Amino acid sequence: GKTVRGALEQLGQPILDAVIGARVAFGEATLAGQGVVDYAPGSEAAVDVRRLVKAIIAFAKEDAS
Repeated sequence: GKTVRGALEQLGQPILDAVIGARVAFGEATLAGQGVVDYAPGSEAAVDVRRLVKAIIAFAKEDAS
C-alpha cells in the first residue's frame, strides 16, 4: 500500500487522492451480483467509488488540456 504509493511518487507518477477502503459492502454487492453503487448507494463503499470516479474524470480533463 504505502510502499507502492511512495515508489510511484518517487518515479513522478501521478497519484489520485481518492482511496478505496476495504468495505464489507463490496463483498455483499459481489455476492448479490451487483455493483456496490447499485447495491448500497448510501454506503461508504459507494461514496469511495463515486470519489474515485470524480478523481479519474478530473485527472483525464487535466491530462487532455
